[in-house]
Amino acid sequence: MKLERSARRLKSLLVCFAVNALLLPCGAQSAPAPPAYGPYSARVLAGGVGVTKQMAPHDALALSGAGWSLSLWVKPDAAAETALLAGVGQPLQAFPRFLGLRDGRPFFWAGEQHTLNSSVQLGAGTWHSIAVFVEGADTHLLVDGIDVAHGSLPVGPATPELQIAPIDTPDASFHHFGGLLALVTLQRGFTAAEQQALVHRPSNLDELPFEDASKPWRVQVRQEAAGMRAPQDPATLPRSAAPPQQPVAQPEPHLENLSSDEGRTLTLRANWRMAQAANISADGERISSAGFDDSHWYAAVVPGTVLTTLIARGVYPDPDFGLNNMAIPESLSHERFWFRTHFTAPASTLQGHPSLTFNGINYRAQVWLNGHALGRIDGAFIRGRFDVGGLLTAGQNTLAVLIYPPDHPGIPHEQSLAAGPGDNGGIEAIDGPTFADTEGWDWIPGIRDRDMGIWQDVTVSAQGPVALETPQVITTLPLPDTSHAAITLRVPLTNNSAAPVRGTLELSFEGVHITRDVTVPTAGTTITLTPADTPELNVANPRLWWPNGYGSPELYHLNAVFRVGHDL
Repeated sequence: MKLERSARRLKSLLVCFAVNALLLPCGAQSAPAPPAYGPYSARVLAGGVGVTKQMAPHDALALSGAGWSLSLWVKPDAAAETALLAGVGQPLQAFPRFLGLRDGRPFFWAGEQHTLNSSVQLGAGTWHSIAVFVEGADTHLLVDGIDVAHGSLPVGPATPELQIAPIDTPDASFHHFGGLLALVTLQRGFTAAEQQALVHRPSNLDELPFEDASKPWRVQVRQEAAGMRAPQDPATLPRSAAPPQQPVAQPEPHLENLSSDEGRTLTLRANWRMAQAANISADGERISSAGFDDSHWYAAVVPGTVLTTLIARGVYPDPDFGLNNMAIPESLSHERFWFRTHFTAPASTLQGHPSLTFNGINYRAQVWLNGHALGRIDGAFIRGRFDVGGLLTAGQNTLAVLIYPPDHPGIPHEQSLAAGPGDNGGIEAIDGPTFADTEGWDWIPGIRDRDMGIWQDVTVSAQGPVALETPQVITTLPLPDTSHAAITLRVPLTNNSAAPVRGTLELSFEGVHITRDVTVPTAGTTITLTPADTPELNVANPRLWWPNGYGSPELYHLNAVFRVGHDL
C-alpha cells in the first residue's frame, strides 16, 4: 500500500514535469502584480514613437473590466488634436481601453462604437487632467476631476501592457500625439480623494523627469553605457515607512571678506545672494549695477553649490539623511541660477593690474562687474581670471554671476533592492571636466543640482606687470622602484604690459629652492624645468601620496613667485 501510493505520487510528478517543460518549472509562480503602474511621464514628438510599459502576465487590470482606473495630465502641443493618449492593451485589438482627444475634446475609447465623449475643449500648451474609472457596471470619464460622461461599455481582456502615445491608431482621422503626458497611472480602484486631486493642477508638472518617448540618437561613447535614457519604473524606487524630514532653515551667516596679510588679495565671502534665473527678468548688466534690489533673493553660501544654499535656507531637507534626497526635485539640474555680491575694494587691490579670479565654478558661468560683461568660464576645474583694470572702483563694486548646469545632466538611477545598484555615472561625463559622480555612483545617489554653483573662492587681487598662472607638476617614478622621483615643472607667465618684462622666477618646495632669470615677451611664455637642466628636481626618497587605507596621503607645498626688481 505504501509502495502503491509512492508510485502514484511519482507518476503525478512525472506528469507535472512533462507538462511544465513547455510552460514553467513545477511549482514556479510569476511575480505578483504591483498595486499600480506608474506614475509615468513622457515627452512626445508628434510623428515619433510612443512608450510601452509591460504589465505583469495575467494581471487582472488587463484581463478584467472591473475595478480599475487610468488617470493622466496632458499638455498638447497643438489645439483641436485627435489622438490616443494612453491606455491598456493595443489600439487595434478587440477590447482596447484608451484615453484620447477628438478635435481637442477628451474621450474614452473602448473600440468602435464604444466611447465616452466630453464637450470640454482643451487648449494647446495648457495642463488638464483626464481619467477613466469603472464603478459597478458603469464606466466614468473625468476631465479636470469632474465627471463629464458615464455609461455601460463592453470591456474585455487586453494585452497586459500600458501604452503611452501609441503609434497605432483606429483610423486615418487620428494622428500621433505630440506634447507632454504626466503622471500616467493605471491602478486598482479609484477613491474620492484621488478624484479630488485631479481638480487642481500640481505646481511641478513641468519640472517632472520626463521620458523621451521619441528617442534621440544614442550618444556614441567608448564605454559600453552612457547611463539611463529614461527614468526608472516608479515601482522600483526606494521607499521608506517614514516621510522625508522637514527642511530646517539655518540662521543667515554674517561674514566678512578676507584680506591677505600683504593686503593685495581680497577673498569675497560676504553679501552673496542667489536666485533662480527663471524668476528674474533683469539681465546681467542691470543685476551687476548698484541699486538693483536683491533683498528677496536667498542668502547664498559661497563657496558652495546651489543645493548648499537651498538646504541652508530651509527650502529642502538635508539629503544625507534617510531618503530625504527623494524629496529634492531633479529639475534643479536643468535650471540656471544667479549669484550676486557687492564689495568695497581696498586701495591695495587697485594697484598695477587688478584681476578678478574664480578658483572654481560648475558647470558654466557668465560674469558681469559693475554693469560690464567680463566673459565666461567653462568647466568645473577651470580657473577663470579677468582683468578688471578700469572697471574696479575704490567705492562699492557689484559682481553678478549666471551659473549654468551641465549640458547633459543625465538621469540618475535610484538604488533599491528592486532596482539594484544601477550604472556608475552616465552621459554627464561627456561634457568635459566636472563632477561625474553627481549623476549617481555605486556609493552615492544622484545629487539634484549636480554640484552646480561657485564651489571655490572668488578673489580680487593686485597683479604686477607679470601674472603667474597655475604651475603644472609632472612626477615620474621608475616603478616599482620608489626610492627617487623625477619632477618636471611648467610655469605659465602672462605679461600684463605692452613691453617685454625681465624678472626672476622663484620656486620652492620642502627645502628645494630654484631661481631663474626670465624675460617674459608681450605674448607671455611658459617656463619648463626638468631634472636634466635642474638637478634639484631629482628628489630622493619622495613621500608618496597613498589612497585611504594604504598609507598616508602625503602632499608637498610648492611656492611660486615672480619678482620684477623688489616687487612681486
